[in-house]
Amino acid sequence: HTDEYDPVIVSGLTLTAGNSDAAAANDDGGAVYIDDAGPVELNDVAISGNTAGDEAGGGVYASGAGVEITDSTISGNSAEYGGGFADFDDEDGYYGPIEFKNTTVSGNTATGSGGGIYFYQLYSGAQIEDSQISGNLAGGDGGGLHVEDTDGVSRLEISRSRVNDNFAGGQGGGINFNDLDGQVQILETAVSGNTANGGGGGGAYFEGTSAPVSIKDSTVSN
Repeated sequence: HTDEYDPVIVSGLTLTAGNSDAAAANDDGGAVYIDDAGPVELNDVAISGNTAGDEAGGGVYASGAGVEITDSTISGNSAEYGGGFADFDDEDGYYGPIEFKNTTVSGNTATGSGGGIYFYQLYSGAQIEDSQISGNLAGGDGGGLHVEDTDGVSRLEISRSRVNDNFAGGQGGGINFNDLDGQVQILETAVSGNTANGGGGGGAYFEGTSAPVSIKDSTVSN
């Protein structure tokens, strides 16, 4: 748990069997809870088998924080929102970008939305590069990734990555975008083998999106 603005670096650790429902202070973040802090770097970290119960961020929860996750694995975690990772920005907090680099987010489960990753608002944007989001499950929308209510100045970029074999009970088996005002760019990325049981967007689903969306040198396929 961290709630100060000094840089924090965590490297070479395995974080497993965490249960934030059993914690006295916070219900979010089964293994890692970050609140109005940053920048926080997680390097070569394995985050697996943690739970946030009916809250957010089974593996990692961040709010108003800059987080960089590099050369890491987030797998087999569970929560209501963001089975692997959840970011909820608020208007009064510190903001920093969320970055995933050469990281695998796989086999996570959300009873709500965002089986692998859940982003809400993203005031400082997010970048996912050279990473894989695979085999995640959401009872609601966004089996692999759910992005909601982004600000007009925010930017989400997914590059040289794979979003594959995810499942959503609702819309957006691979990726679900909802009420976006910030720019979205998908580059050199393969979105494949994803399923949306709710009938919309097996690969990717866009709803209420007024921002420009750019998809270049990428594939969306079964």
